[in-house]
Amino acid sequence: MKHARAFLLALLLPAAAVADAPAPAAAAPEGTAAPAPPPAAPSPPPAAPVVPAPGLPVASTAPSAPVREVRETLHGVEVVDPYRWLENLRSDDAQAYFRAQDDAARKALAAIPGRAEIAARIRELSAAQVSVRSIAMAGGKVFYLKLAPGLETPVLCVREGFAGAERVLVDPARYAVGTAKAAIDWYRPSPDGRLVAYGVSAGGTEDATLRVLDTRDGRDLGVAIDRTRFNSGLSWHHDGRAFYYSRIPEGGPGDSAHRYAGIRVYRHVIGRPAAQDEIVFASGTGGARGVPEFVYPSLVVPEDSTHAYAIVRDGVRREIAVHATTVRDLAKGLPRWNRIVDFDDGVTAIQAWKDDLYLLTHKGAPLNRVLVVKVGSDGASRPRVAVPEGEAVILDMALASDALYLRSTVGGLERLERLNLGLGASRTPEFVKTAFDVAITQMLTHPARPGAILHVQGFIEPPVVVSVEAKTGNLRNTGLQPAPAADFSAMDEVRLYARGHDGTKIPVTLLYKKTTVLSADNPTLLVGYGAYGISQTPFFDATRLAWLERGGIIAFAHIRGGGEYGEAWHRAGQKATKENTILDFIACAEFLVKYGFTSPRRLAIQGTSAGGIPSAGAMVRRPDLFAAVVPRVAVLDMLRFEFAANGPANIPEFGSVATPEGFEALRRMSAYHQVKDGTAYPAVLLTTGMNDPRVDPWQAAKMAARLQAATASGKPVLMRVEWEGGHGRGSTRTQREEELADIYAFLLWQFGMPGFVPEEATRTAGSPAAP
Repeated sequence: MKHARAFLLALLLPAAAVADAPAPAAAAPEGTAAPAPPPAAPSPPPAAPVVPAPGLPVASTAPSAPVREVRETLHGVEVVDPYRWLENLRSDDAQAYFRAQDDAARKALAAIPGRAEIAARIRELSAAQVSVRSIAMAGGKVFYLKLAPGLETPVLCVREGFAGAERVLVDPARYAVGTAKAAIDWYRPSPDGRLVAYGVSAGGTEDATLRVLDTRDGRDLGVAIDRTRFNSGLSWHHDGRAFYYSRIPEGGPGDSAHRYAGIRVYRHVIGRPAAQDEIVFASGTGGARGVPEFVYPSLVVPEDSTHAYAIVRDGVRREIAVHATTVRDLAKGLPRWNRIVDFDDGVTAIQAWKDDLYLLTHKGAPLNRVLVVKVGSDGASRPRVAVPEGEAVILDMALASDALYLRSTVGGLERLERLNLGLGASRTPEFVKTAFDVAITQMLTHPARPGAILHVQGFIEPPVVVSVEAKTGNLRNTGLQPAPAADFSAMDEVRLYARGHDGTKIPVTLLYKKTTVLSADNPTLLVGYGAYGISQTPFFDATRLAWLERGGIIAFAHIRGGGEYGEAWHRAGQKATKENTILDFIACAEFLVKYGFTSPRRLAIQGTSAGGIPSAGAMVRRPDLFAAVVPRVAVLDMLRFEFAANGPANIPEFGSVATPEGFEALRRMSAYHQVKDGTAYPAVLLTTGMNDPRVDPWQAAKMAARLQAATASGKPVLMRVEWEGGHGRGSTRTQREEELADIYAFLLWQFGMPGFVPEEATRTAGSPAAP
């Protein structure tokens, strides 16, 4: 991270803004990597009164949703659901509601005077950006997904080494279904690089079909296996003649909540019909025991090893179980599984080579440590500590011949460490210096080769693919990722801290122009997530310039429920403690207002997916604090979430209504059930995709209906529908550009920014707050 210049910080921050707060459990530790507190500075000039701007109403042509109450009593509490009928997405009434809402939203958004201009800028920035991701190396070849100018979705490319000529192996455009564009969901090359198995789906469904091609001539091998959505962990056998893949059972129970139950791992032999593929891992197969109903399984078959491993994930739970069998039995399709790691062992990742198994675990080490065991015919040996718990959270590990490379973080700022494996080497990992504070998006190694390959990026530093030299630790740009055309040299980034409701320090990252000064008029977008132990790490997006160059501020709240400070930070925003995630988000918003970065009339919040809990939760608790709210493909009705297809897998993170404690926690985090009639809510733009496999579209629809009926502010509540889109994975370039243009234009309209307020609305509502 580039530190904001001293004179700008002195202007922006009184010393008290970064004063240390009492540190309760799971609070940010001292010594967090961040800009040093500035010297004492005079108080900032008085800001404009922080009162909400006058409403900027829009006449919606969408009819209101009829109320059809469903009443039920859960643990002695009556729950009233006025719009449950919208959960039946196939009904004519629900379809008509979605159409009417989307038509009204798109008409209102298209009528914003400045939308065309900002959309053109977003398209310009997007068209010039080349994105390289999902890198793999096999047989001397480098594979990667690339989104280049003129493409709607990434293509799969290959080259002989980093200096080789690029060839396109798969353009998913050939698999489009009607007008629904296709995307590559995952891929995995064989160990020798001769074959590639990959999954393609259309319209954002993520419902992948597995295919195989020969990399020498791009020839398709005629394999087409459906129901293969969950295969980012597909594994090849050593010889490249077979692979192991996960498949969702066909049919199954009639209710949608069991759609993803009983996923199994199959063995496919190249050249053999897929109909002959045998199940090699499932509950009861080969003696496998303790396999959860909603399991996400995958296999690891290490080179030069006598054993293979089944990785068992219980829904979205971070901890895994590990089962072992001999490679010989697995190759025959007759594995004999022996569980060597249980969920209670706190293991979240493994690295295997020969008969060594490295385990990343938080058991007895909230910031994680690395253990290593030997695996033999009688199970696993007693573990020994390879890397003890340190001051940073160990997020991931990768094994090379020279070292065990570690991706670690403090407060979401990532760094690279490595533990030398040579004889007589220190048992303490050493830091590898990077050019800037980064997010390590990918870390690639091979146990038989020294060094590592990293894909790194920052919020305002563009992505780059570098190699780590084994002897010196020096980084060298491979040239795989082209430099961007977007120029962020006029932008700055700073890490500050808000004080939470219980005194906890909540990190906040701000992006803005270097010339920005304190003002209640700064258009500000605050983004939050806080779930699954996932950190809000830096990521580069050229289209962000369209907001920043207009003087806007973008802030990222590193709230509890994420992984910025390890497992304790995650659990402090999970299940019964989930309300901390919402209150942290409110605290970050209050911080921005209190210290003069913006004011409620120019402050918007956004949350995507599980980020809907803090964003919508903040809105219903503090509607006076925000001008606008954007819940993107968001979970909003938590009492009904577990009954959707993706719901049961999320019970480990959010809990279940089956218990009184679970019901009460879900009720508090469910924004839909906190909406109150006659309340002046901010303007709201909800987005959803009709093919979303993660968060059902009815979540947005029910919230839109409830807010439209309840709000007394006169401000718009719009629902934007992507009819050939899903949760975001597989979205086309055009879909992303148009959605971002709608969001930015909507916010600038609600902020009353010059050039974005329709003349009719200005005449009707009176002059908006002067900039």
